[in-house]
Amino acid sequence: MHSKEKLLQAILETMSTTLRVPVDKINAGTSMENLSAWDSLNHIAVVVAMEKKFDVSFGQAKILSMTSIMAIEKEVKILLEKK
Repeated sequence: MHSKEKLLQAILETMSTTLRVPVDKINAGTSMENLSAWDSLNHIAVVVAMEKKFDVSFGQAKILSMTSIMAIEKEVKILLEKK
């Protein structure tokens, strides 16, 4: 299983690649509110990228609530612990 630091780094790198934003511009405090590249259309791309990266599947309610790095990390961690 991923350590917390490795999980966060993998999420940040996936976000960086998906949104085409330098990884140093993304951190644990990043959200849809403070990163213009993360708009509603790109949110779908982010969710798909996270599902592929971690081999998980998010429910619709979770997808709607995953609007920050911290929320994504929390949901990925929960699903990975269930594996």
